[in-house]
Amino acid sequence: MILSQRAWVGGLALAALNGCLVSNDFERVPHRAASAGATSHSGGTATGGVSTGGVSTGGVSTGGVSTGGTATGGVSTGGTATGGTATGGTATNLSCAGLASCGTESCCAARLLPAGTFPRGRSNSGNDASVDGASDEQPEHAATLSAFELDAYEVTVGRFRNFMTAYRAGWRPTAGDGALQGSTGAASGWAPAFTANLATGATRFPTSGAVAALSTWTPSPSGSESLPINHVDWYQALAFCIYDGKRLPTETESEYAAAGGSENRLYPWGSGASDGSQATSGCWKLDCLTPVGAHSAGTGKYLTYDLASSVYEWVFDFSNPSQYVTLAAGCSGLSCVQLSDVSGGKRRLRGGAVSSNTAYFRAAFRFDDSPYASDWRYGIRCARNVP
Repeated sequence: MILSQRAWVGGLALAALNGCLVSNDFERVPHRAASAGATSHSGGTATGGVSTGGVSTGGVSTGGVSTGGTATGGVSTGGTATGGTATGGTATNLSCAGLASCGTESCCAARLLPAGTFPRGRSNSGNDASVDGASDEQPEHAATLSAFELDAYEVTVGRFRNFMTAYRAGWRPTAGDGALQGSTGAASGWAPAFTANLATGATRFPTSGAVAALSTWTPSPSGSESLPINHVDWYQALAFCIYDGKRLPTETESEYAAAGGSENRLYPWGSGASDGSQATSGCWKLDCLTPVGAHSAGTGKYLTYDLASSVYEWVFDFSNPSQYVTLAAGCSGLSCVQLSDVSGGKRRLRGGAVSSNTAYFRAAFRFDDSPYASDWRYGIRCARNVP
């Protein structure tokens, strides 16, 4: 069984010795006992780290065209971004301006995931059955969602640096930006009150430019530019995605990508636990974090990298431990999204981190934390509505 665990920077005894975190605490699964294909487009404080995924070459494409990897059910293309691309009047991928590529394509490459229905949550006897599951992963139920774009890579330090340049120059999200597909800006986009939280965040990493313990961020460009940015809270994650002309993925979209849609995979790469080539596990050292897309064996069905291990990725949804019970008969579109706060403001994260054991790499695994938490294991992946 997964143990309930927590790791906070504030109030936690920890030290960085030769790049290694020393802590009396581990990862946790919150509130368990208490409540019970691909198209590229160019152009509270806590503790935790980075890692897997990779660029596959010479891949086979099923149901689409693949460039630089294996894609199933979509079209995958790549390239080096030299600036933002205007799409529907919105500048996208500004964060990749002037940056080197990730393998054979832009670090801002995105995959078009097809619309579909899949079994969300954990079953007792299917492909995704596991004795390590928690109660809020059940019951498994049918979830239907529209096509959407998902970044192929987690946000890198280099991409976040471009965002920081704009942030320091006065850029801020406007009300309604980053809304979910089929939703109004007022219901799921940037709210005016969020800006105050972001301003408060300016006294913390990384918007202050300070370097936190176990941080991939550096005050000036260095050899860490291709590492995933970490130590970001939910507000900073959403603001970044809006800057890039995108939004945060929903929890359903994240699981859909990790599970390979209706294939309902146990892990993003398939049914077998990681042997180390797909994902790094149980490591509390900053140097365990590797450049995004480094572990090709961990690539997901839709040619998305680092969906497990690396850093946890913030998603839009509020946390609700009983959500799946309420949706046992199934859900579709926005009805699958936890839009209201029933858990003291906590938001969901997905994907596990390099410090995790393999149980946290399962596609159905769920995690939550305060939106103000900027744990060293917390990072960003963006999504985009399909016009």
